[in-house]
Order: sequence, then C-alpha cells, then structure tokens
Amino acid sequence: MTTRHAYAIANAFPSATKGDDSGNPAAVVLLPDDGPWPPDAVMQAAASELGLSETAFAKRADVEVVGAMVHRMYDIRWFTPKCEINLCGHASMATAHEIFRAPGNEHVTKIGFLYGKPRDVCDGTQVKAAYESLFVWKDLDGGVESSYAMALPEERARSFPDALGEDGFLHPQEIVNMIRGCFGDDHERSNSQSSATSKAKYELRYNFIGDLFFIIDTDDAPDEVFEACFDRFMNHAPDLKAISEVGRCFIEEMKYDFEMVQGFRGLCVLLTVKNRPNHSYDFYTRWFGPDVGIDEDPVTGSAASGYARFLDDKLPEVVGKKRGCQMSKPRGDITVSLSDNPYPDTDVHVEVVGKVATRSSGVLEVSVLKDGDISVVNRRNS
Repeated sequence: MTTRHAYAIANAFPSATKGDDSGNPAAVVLLPDDGPWPPDAVMQAAASELGLSETAFAKRADVEVVGAMVHRMYDIRWFTPKCEINLCGHASMATAHEIFRAPGNEHVTKIGFLYGKPRDVCDGTQVKAAYESLFVWKDLDGGVESSYAMALPEERARSFPDALGEDGFLHPQEIVNMIRGCFGDDHERSNSQSSATSKAKYELRYNFIGDLFFIIDTDDAPDEVFEACFDRFMNHAPDLKAISEVGRCFIEEMKYDFEMVQGFRGLCVLLTVKNRPNHSYDFYTRWFGPDVGIDEDPVTGSAASGYARFLDDKLPEVVGKKRGCQMSKPRGDITVSLSDNPYPDTDVHVEVVGKVATRSSGVLEVSVLKDGDISVVNRRNS
C-alpha cells in the first residue's frame, strides 16, 4: 500500500545579514484532521529520506480550545534522520508558519502544540492525561512579515553540585577539558591561542531533556581572550566522535540526578558578549547532536529553553530580549527572553522570536513492501 504525504520545507530563524536562505530548514507534514497517525516507521523513513535536521508531523488535536488565547491546538512529533526526539523549536516554528499560511487560516494568529508522553494531573475533580505544550503566535508588534514568537517550557540549564566527582565519579571540570579537546583546544598546551583561551572561565550545565551546556565566560577578560575563544569555539569544526564520548561520560560516569535525564541529546556551546564594540550580538551559540543524527544544527530553538535564564542572570544590563547568532552554516538569528506568564494557567517561560520563510514543497510517496521494508519516493515540486 502506498500513502502520499504533502510536505513543505521552511527556513526558521534566518540571519538578517544572510537572507532567507540561511537559518535552519525543517520539513513540515500536516496530516489530515480526521485521519490516523502514520506508523512510527513510516514517519522515520520519511524523515530519513528528507535528510534535514528535523521533520515535523502535526495534526489537529482532539481537545477543546477555551477562550481566545489560542485559536487552534495541534499534536506534534519531531524526527531527525535517525530517531524521534523530545523537543524541537525551529521545526515547531516552521510548522506554525505553514499552518498560518494555509488557505482558510487567515484569521488564525495563535497556535498551541501538544507533545510528549502524557502525565497524570488532577484538574480538581478528576485525573486526566496532560501533555507538554508550547505556543506560537504571529509577532504582530515586530513589523516583519512572517515573524513569530514561540513560548517554550523552560528546560533550565542546571549547575552541577560542588561535591560531584567524589567517590570515583567524573568531575564536571574533566568534562570541560574533554569538550575543549573536541575543538582542538588542549588546556595543557602553551601555544598562543590555547594560552589565551585558558584565561577564560568555563562552566558546565545540563538539563533534563539531555542537553549539556558548555558556557564560555570572557566578560572580565581582554579582547584578545574573547577573540581567541570566538575563533576556537565558534569557527572550528569539532571532533564529533569525541562529542559522543562526552555524552557517554555525561550519562554513564557522572551519575548525578540522571534518573530525570532523558539520555544525551546534544552539546550546546554558549559564548556571551559583554562590552565588545565589534560585536552586535548579546551571545553566540552552536549545537551538536551526533547521537540523534544531527552533526551540527543550524539554529536550535529548543536549546534556548535551557540557557534563557542563564542569559537573564548573566546580562542584566540587556533588559528583555537578548539577540543571538548561531554560528553554524548557514548562520541564523534568534532572539530569546524569559517570560513568567505568556499565557494564563501555563508553565511556559521562555520566549523565542524569529522569522520563517518557506523554501520548497513536494509529496512523499511511502510504500510498505511485503518484506516489511519501507520505500520512500520524494517528488519535489518544481
């Protein structure tokens, strides 16, 4: 049997200087409202065929929308070419963009997405299954066409305790040194750049969705230290196998609070900018997820759910939205802020703003063969 799934590819968070061809492309498959979900194997095969960092599948949710805060609710799932993942910001933004621009949806300005495994909650009278939720709405105040704001649950980047590393467990500083080594920055060498990068401060944090945050602090260092760190960690290609080894050590050898961690998802590298006249951004970032099939993500909206609170604490002089650049190729711009209550009665806390541009479209013809294998033919629209 062959099924056909129309898709669109849209670039989320394009750079203001690089144009709509930059940013992070995501494939979006909007499923029929009254149809079933495709089998997981079919969605995985489709994502593998498209080959983008993420492909999103969404369909109208069978839930009641109360009031005017959200016009529609959708269920959403995200697949990399390798596996299903637990959260994706840029593909959610791209999905909302495709819903907003669909015929008949001109009045729709706010969308909610439900995702993840349901958890039991009590609404005061009975226990119900509740899903995680995120929201996207048209950024009507931004003055830019196809600009959106997205409210994500905060997946806060947490500090490791000082006592970690005792009883034979791996200490965070050992992981920091491993990460520096991934980028060819040997903390024991004395060449000029390694000497300069050694004058920066480094911090390791983690969150429960499985991201590690490698934070580089040069705020009190001279310009040559900042520039050396910028060149080393924002321009150099790391050893991806070494990053996978970092993830293994994070899960298997640090052994702290990890019954809550959903496995190693990826490494986020974060460099804050303070009093650097030659740089117009508040922060730079990169994200690597070789274990989930993403060598380097062009722009990672979900990672902002981890570092937003850190930026608020680190850059108090930047009131409200912090403007960042993800230094992957192609580059992308992302604006991040912490919001205590963007929607009543929700626990979303991180607001991410960016533009989306549709790039192409097509139809996937998916066939399940007699031996159980899945064939996918991608018919791109001209």
